[in-house]
Amino acid sequence: MIKVNKETVSGTDFDSRVFSGVKKLHDVVSKTFGPNGRTVVLKQPGQLPIVTKDGYTVAKFFDVEDEIERIGVDFVRNSAKKTANIAGDGTTTTTILAYKFLEACLKMKEAGQHPVEIAKKIDSFLSVFKTEVTKHVKNIETLQELYNVSIFFS
Repeated sequence: MIKVNKETVSGTDFDSRVFSGVKKLHDVVSKTFGPNGRTVVLKQPGQLPIVTKDGYTVAKFFDVEDEIERIGVDFVRNSAKKTANIAGDGTTTTTILAYKFLEACLKMKEAGQHPVEIAKKIDSFLSVFKTEVTKHVKNIETLQELYNVSIFFS
């Protein structure tokens, strides 16, 4: 149970409102994904508009009024920030993956699975995921290799 502005929120209502905030962030940030991503115009009162395709900038500007939804937004935004700090990029990818991950967890919970069992499945998945990703890591050591990567993704 969480109390916000004298409102007590718990259980399914809490989960769905947190997820609603995550979905709203996902819907905006995911539009910037990849080389064909769309540009987003950001405007704050008293400032010139910012036109960007950068998911990090979009996530930083994004906000919701509902305090419970903001919990979900802040959770994903902080995860994306950590990814960007470690990898130098990946805000949009982290936002999309977090959304899909939370969506799957909520479906499992709604289907009656116990949260502890869901956590065990997550741990198992992450272990396999890390192993598989690590198998495909290749360090870029020359400018030619960096050029080859940039050509591949353009």
